[in-house]
Amino acid sequence: MDSAGTNKELNKYVAVIFLVIVAAAYIVNAMDRQVFPVLLKSIDSYYGISLTDGGLLATIFTIGLGISGYFAGALSDKTSRKTVMLIGIAIYSLFTLATALAVGFYDLLAYRILGGFGEGFQNAALFAAVGTYFARRRALAIGFVNIAYGVGLILGPLYGGKLAVATGHWQTPFYYYALIGAIFFVIVLLVIPKKFTEKHPEYEPIPKISFEHVPETLFNRNLILIFLTIAMSGFTLYAFIGLYPTFLINHLHFNTLTESYVASFYGYGVFFSPIAGYIATKINSRAFLIVALIGFAVNSYLGFNVLTTETDQIAFAFFEGMFASGVAFVLMYALIQRTVRPNYVGRASGLFVIGFYLPSAFSGYIFADLAIKYSFGFAAIVQLVLVALIAIIPVIFIQNSKLIHLEQTKESGT
Repeated sequence: MDSAGTNKELNKYVAVIFLVIVAAAYIVNAMDRQVFPVLLKSIDSYYGISLTDGGLLATIFTIGLGISGYFAGALSDKTSRKTVMLIGIAIYSLFTLATALAVGFYDLLAYRILGGFGEGFQNAALFAAVGTYFARRRALAIGFVNIAYGVGLILGPLYGGKLAVATGHWQTPFYYYALIGAIFFVIVLLVIPKKFTEKHPEYEPIPKISFEHVPETLFNRNLILIFLTIAMSGFTLYAFIGLYPTFLINHLHFNTLTESYVASFYGYGVFFSPIAGYIATKINSRAFLIVALIGFAVNSYLGFNVLTTETDQIAFAFFEGMFASGVAFVLMYALIQRTVRPNYVGRASGLFVIGFYLPSAFSGYIFADLAIKYSFGFAAIVQLVLVALIAIIPVIFIQNSKLIHLEQTKESGT
């Protein structure tokens, strides 16, 4: 990669415009993920499959996402991040279309997994590019990109449910979302320059910043600790994402439009991401992450065991989105990038994708199985509350002295 050519600074306003564009492309990624759980009851009925098999379909795409993560991250360090991003958009758009054309459970399962490969490629390349270009404000930039995820979580279920009801076919949203993905492929291809996506800060003189305190190897104590937290967080979060709409229909007896409307409020909680990113540059981000995980655990207990009305569930979905994707996701992504030297940022991003998504592949199946054998409330206590609390333990042992501190004005901050 030509570091000299790609490390020239862009005008800051132009760079922000490019950030908005790549973030907008990420919206479709989230729309594709979240529309499936909303339509799960219709899909289960269409193919005649059980709740547990439906739960598996809702989260199995994370196998592809997780497996592709490391390879995408490694490619992002060695080749063009823009190319990796484009490959990802093309793959998941293609298999979003294929999902609507599936003839049975097994090819649908394959399409979900293969679509996850595309999402993993885009995810790792996008966050590596943004985290590197805006290294001094990494958590804030990642938080901004994560807003796109929130928008997708709103639009995916909200309009997916409306399109399915209006046309009488659950397949309709997948046709539309595949088309939108193809449009963004063209936009990124033609508009985003490699000066934005390929920047490598290790080639730049950064005054008063040294990486000598950071381990030279990719795998080090801090990376392993945050990886454990990431893995548990992904497992617990995707149990919620995969089965929450089904809980609203089967347990609380909401109709499809109400269910999709309530579920969309998770996305509004993700809008807290830039605020979380900004706060993380000013305070101890590890403590902030612990607070977010505790908040997620408490909120999960209330949502599945106490709150029953539509208004209550709207508030629950919002706070679930805020604690999980709005705060914890941003902090964990920034932290894993801060555990390694700049030449490993792409691979660290890939490891995040592996840790967050691979363990979550069967989380929907397990959550559904617990719900059937016992209850949704019990399943939430086991898989959402307890796992989230256990995920706090590795964070406590992260060594602040061996993290990169590009994001802060005072070394003692995060």
